[in-house]
Amino acid sequence: MEVYLSERLWGCLGGFCFGIAAGLLYDVFRIFYLSIGVEHSLKELKHRSAFSFAICIPFDIIYSVIISAGFAVLTYALASGKPRLEILSLAIIGFLLYRVTLGRLITYCSKQIIFALRRVVYLILKCVLYPVRLL
Repeated sequence: MEVYLSERLWGCLGGFCFGIAAGLLYDVFRIFYLSIGVEHSLKELKHRSAFSFAICIPFDIIYSVIISAGFAVLTYALASGKPRLEILSLAIIGFLLYRVTLGRLITYCSKQIIFALRRVVYLILKCVLYPVRLL
């Protein structure tokens, strides 16, 4: 069975986009960690509390399962289930490129993002609970 060039190019593009999506999901988890006051980095590994481990380990496992399942579905959809090294390598390159560029920007702005998300949740709860207070 022949593999056409267009199929390989779509696989490469899909792998690259998957890597970027994996980086974005990682930042979502990291913002969640920071919003509850847990530092999630290798620098702080020696000084972590039991609460930090209890929060980080399940979410790291969930992240790994989501990324593994997503990569399996991507490989099955784009390469008919055959493992292609270029899809994996471009997914890794996409993740690393995201972490070096937009990942740093999101990390730098994480406190503002957390503040904005808390404000949005507060406004939504205020709108939802306002009729309840009238009763």
